[in-house]
Amino acid sequence: MLPLHFDNFSIRPITINDAAAYFSLVDSNRERISFYFPFTSKINSDIESTTAHLAERMAHAEKNLFTILVITDNPSGKIVGAIIFKDIDWSIPKCELGFFMDKNYEGKGIMARSLSLVTDVCFNETELVKFFLRIDPENISSRRVAEKAGFLVEGIIRKDFKTGDGTLKDLVYYGLLQP
Repeated sequence: MLPLHFDNFSIRPITINDAAAYFSLVDSNRERISFYFPFTSKINSDIESTTAHLAERMAHAEKNLFTILVITDNPSGKIVGAIIFKDIDWSIPKCELGFFMDKNYEGKGIMARSLSLVTDVCFNETELVKFFLRIDPENISSRRVAEKAGFLVEGIIRKDFKTGDGTLKDLVYYGLLQP
């Protein structure tokens, strides 16, 4: 399955050796991501906490409960984005995805392409039949990414997410079904 490659990018599972680079991604984008990823922003407050967090998440990945994939810029080796598999429900079987990109790599189609590749492979190689995304109606760039990756709007869930500043937000629920 992984790693996957396209253009000058690769997608692969995160490793403990990525702690410094993952911390750098979060830290350099903290102001932007803390609103939608308050836990990620808080738990990755320094390299030591990031290392502990990744060790915990990798243990969950071994049990197929949670996975972090990183997108790397091959020429530089820099981690430029992340796709997070969370709330995996094997009884349905479905999975929520979260994603974020480094501000310098946004708007280039990298995340939409990454989501498409990852979901295609997962549909072919796992039992998952559905992926879903929950996106703030005002987060136009993430909504465009979802739609470019083939996700369809299934509805709006009211007051379903608390942002980093404590605001309760409605979320647009996007779904992608196994073809």
